[in-house]
Amino acid sequence: MRHESDDMRVIEANTYEAYITVGQVRGYHGTNISMRELEGVCAEFQREFEMKRGFCCGVRVVASEVVFQSYIEPCWDVHVINYPRFSQTRRRISEFVAKLAKRLLVDLDQERITVVGPGTTMTFERKDADESRVHNG
Repeated sequence: MRHESDDMRVIEANTYEAYITVGQVRGYHGTNISMRELEGVCAEFQREFEMKRGFCCGVRVVASEVVFQSYIEPCWDVHVINYPRFSQTRRRISEFVAKLAKRLLVDLDQERITVVGPGTTMTFERKDADESRVHNG
């Protein structure tokens, strides 16, 4: 929906946000992943996805930390929103997020990554994921 006045235009879309949490280290003991490297992987994925599917979604990358008792892991959060200028359906955004998550898991050598979306949180993990950092209780 668009609203206009003399000096500006407002474009609205249904709110949809999901984010992917990715560790800042390859595996648990590898090299650091810079924001620029992550942005590059995201940009390449966006170009390829748009060529195949005819649409893409913007992302915002933010540094974060996951804290679980005494364990603290530096991470990146990759946020995907329904950007009003290029609004998409929830189904299309969910497809984009899931495919981006799988790409980040592989390209950034992650053991597991987490996707948080409206109503659902999912962990994508390698079948041979390192279990040494998993806390079971």
